[in-house]
Amino acid sequence: MNHFTKTLKNLRESRDFRVEDIARCLKVASSTYYSYEQGVREPSFETLVGISKLYNVSTDYLLGVESDNSSHLKVLTNSLSEDQLANVEQYIEYLHWKSNGKKFI
Repeated sequence: MNHFTKTLKNLRESRDFRVEDIARCLKVASSTYYSYEQGVREPSFETLVGISKLYNVSTDYLLGVESDNSSHLKVLTNSLSEDQLANVEQYIEYLHWKSNGKKFI
């Protein structure tokens, strides 16, 4: 498996999405989406952009140009106020607490 196929499968599984659900959102056949995950087919540019929007990641992240998705997060948070950023940070802390049983600050 190459980076794209691993990333695609990991993103879907980490969100508990089914292939059928993703395929429906992208308006492709389930077998087509599955073939993307298996590396048998490559999505069109339009579908690649749709995948990135669906998973809220950059196309660079999907393709392995970026090793993490932090630059995409910077773009998303760039226009937020200080109060909004504080709310985002609190929500992230809550998600960590909820998933890992860590202390909620």
